Amino acid sequence: MVGPLQGIAVLDLLPQGFGLSGRLLADLGASVVRVAADDDADARYDPRWREGSWVWDLGKRVVPAGDEEVPALAERADVVLRLAEQEALHAPRAVDVVVSPFGRVGPRAGWLASDLGVAASSGNVWATGDPDRPPVRCSAPLSLAHLGPEAVVAALSGLARGGPGQVDVSMSETYTMACLGGVSAGWQGDPGRRIGAAMGGTREIWPCADGWVSFGLRGGKARQPSLERLAALAAERGDTRLDGVDWASYNPAEAGAAFLATLTEVMAALFASLTVAELDRLATEDEVLVAPILDAPAVRRSAQLADRGFFVPVDGRPEVPRSIAAGRVVGGEWAWFGPPPAPDGSTVSSPVADAPWSGTRIIELGAGVAGPLVGRYFAEQGATVIRVESTTRPDFLRIYALGPANPHGLEGSPLFVWTNAGKLGVTLDLKVDEARRLARTLVAGANAVIENFTPGTMERLGLGFDELQRDHPDLVLLSMSFHGQTGPRRTEAGFGALGSALSGFNHLTGWPDREPIGPASTVTDSLAPRFGAAVLSAALLAQRRTGRGGHIDVGQLETAIYALSPWMAWCGEGHGWGREGNRTPAAAPHGIFRCAGEDRWVAVAVWSGPEWARLAEVIGWEGPDLSHLEERLSAVDRVEAAVEAWTSTRSPEEAAAELQASGVEAVPVADYCDVAADETLLARHHLVELDHDVLGPLVAERSGYRLDPDRGGYVCPSPSLGRDNRHVLTDLYGVSPVTVDRYVEDGVLR
Repeated sequence: MVGPLQGIAVLDLLPQGFGLSGRLLADLGASVVRVAADDDADARYDPRWREGSWVWDLGKRVVPAGDEEVPALAERADVVLRLAEQEALHAPRAVDVVVSPFGRVGPRAGWLASDLGVAASSGNVWATGDPDRPPVRCSAPLSLAHLGPEAVVAALSGLARGGPGQVDVSMSETYTMACLGGVSAGWQGDPGRRIGAAMGGTREIWPCADGWVSFGLRGGKARQPSLERLAALAAERGDTRLDGVDWASYNPAEAGAAFLATLTEVMAALFASLTVAELDRLATEDEVLVAPILDAPAVRRSAQLADRGFFVPVDGRPEVPRSIAAGRVVGGEWAWFGPPPAPDGSTVSSPVADAPWSGTRIIELGAGVAGPLVGRYFAEQGATVIRVESTTRPDFLRIYALGPANPHGLEGSPLFVWTNAGKLGVTLDLKVDEARRLARTLVAGANAVIENFTPGTMERLGLGFDELQRDHPDLVLLSMSFHGQTGPRRTEAGFGALGSALSGFNHLTGWPDREPIGPASTVTDSLAPRFGAAVLSAALLAQRRTGRGGHIDVGQLETAIYALSPWMAWCGEGHGWGREGNRTPAAAPHGIFRCAGEDRWVAVAVWSGPEWARLAEVIGWEGPDLSHLEERLSAVDRVEAAVEAWTSTRSPEEAAAELQASGVEAVPVADYCDVAADETLLARHHLVELDHDVLGPLVAERSGYRLDPDRGGYVCPSPSLGRDNRHVLTDLYGVSPVTVDRYVEDGVLR
């Protein structure tokens, strides 16, 4: 089969636990060689994750460090993946992707940090957990899940720019984006808070008769049928307190505390009376937006994933996730992207003076976060991204913001503004025939379309791939529905919180003696766009090289499960792995410790005997020698108490600075305000201030990588409704002003 990256040579120097980037590039058709070496960075991660990371070598050729072939491989490489601490090889034609915890610029360049420290710096951990306990991380390394596709986007953007060069990838900055606008809130003075099993102002995770499920009480058109069905079921069982509620107009921001309390009581009692299986039947038969919180074995039993052939056998090993992007034909492979590159072996575009995606035009349809965040990656790096919505069917992020605290109506959604920075907007009422014809005109002048509708919607609008491709044979269409374009559950809607439940992330986040929670900001909403951007980057490179396109099918849920492949593989061997708070069997201490001040914390992790000796000296440890990990684990309560006795007399910044200076991993736990003022992020120009038409000055976030030279950024704030109609149609597509006026009069543009 011909993949979109066929002909691209990748040399992967990253430790095996970091191997998602190379595996994804191999899945996309690149020739990937991994240089296997013992590496201290890998030792800073859970050995269970490392043992399961054999899955990241699938599709790669592995050679030992020091192999005589390595210099020649570097000479031929188009992409090199490495840690900042690893020595650069002579790779004269390569995009050199350099990964580090905090990037190579700023006051934290060179700081020690594993997943715990990176998570602590991001703001995401601050908002995950219960208010009466420390912030809590996911027990699997979520920072590596985000890093993997981000590094691929970085590498492919480097190729799109043309020629060799270096790309600086910050794990912390990458993870910060997963707060989904939290940093923007911090810039406005909101530090965020830990709210346990809730999301926003309502509960999200519920105990049922034999487990836990996720169900959001937030309103909106997509959730209306689910709320109606569950209210009716409660009434059938004798609780009629929700009879007569107009769910079409329900908005938790306007509902009032008394009603929300009643709603919570009714739903809690209903869920407690039902089993996971009964609730799952409601999801599959009635399409109620409820999801069981699954562990690894339960994820494997999914009929939807089985129908899509998501798990594939490996000789002598458990079945593991296959590639997250399926093509449209030939058993879900990339065959339609051929032919292969020209005989001269050329694999990259010619050098350009501007950002890598300058000259690329993308039409964006859909709503929410998962699809639109893909477009923002390209808008940041020079592409013209045109977003299609209308006042008759606005993005639900706009609707969620409606309420007494929002005087700006549909323009008053900070999350919409954050998600859609740098884009243009056109208000097409796609219920009107002429508007659909105009949409096809927009597509005919574009390189790609991004959509995250429920499967079948594009076809009903007359915008299905077959129809669009007739006018535009080289079109790339990226479809990012929740379950994917095929399978028995393909028509079910889905949100990020459901993805966290069905993929295993809820099962892995929280305290072992409490209910599952988080991670904050939902995993699929923050993770799936990175994979979508990676795959679309590969497709656009193939389009440049071959003049051909295709229809890409990315299931949002599958991206989360794919990112947990080492966990799935390790559990597939018969092991268990769930919520562990902030502890891990791989390090001690490994936790988040109270500091001086109200609700202030620092993350500290010790991975080796020498590190323990340095920590013991700094904190004045008077107990026995605990050089061996097993000894520290057996005395972990006493060890943690001693660490907290020391940190509690210092600010997080003071504690971290002193421990880092001694060679011990320690990172302040940042709230959203801390992140917005973080000197390292400011040095990396992570925040871009934009003047919104209605809301005034706001900030947008950059991605987690920087090309050298850096030409990225945003040319405009997110589009207010109708702002760019004339510019797009007249200046970009040559439609006369008179015709644009007629479109307004006829209700095509509204």
